[in-house]
Amino acid sequence: MRRTHAAMPLTGQEQSVRDLLLAKRLSFATHHVFELSPKVRMSVDFLVFRSAGIVLECTCCTRSKGSAMSEARRRAAFMEYRFGLLRRAYPGIVCGALVE
Repeated sequence: MRRTHAAMPLTGQEQSVRDLLLAKRLSFATHHVFELSPKVRMSVDFLVFRSAGIVLECTCCTRSKGSAMSEARRRAAFMEYRFGLLRRAYPGIVCGALVE
């Protein structure tokens, strides 16, 4: 999973975040994979190496009109679940999401 996920190209939104992190001269890893247990791995878009770490996830809602809010809520709930798993394994980690 590590090599496969690391080889994925960055989306436009991820490129913008990468450029911002580079401009701020922060040390980071793209498409980092956390091993939460021997059988559970979770990949994140960015891991910024500051104190206990900062995780950034990027996502984009593609639906329009009425269904856009339900998709945004669904994505937010899924990210909160993923962030909860990370916080349980790494209590000091800071998590953030960018939803476009």
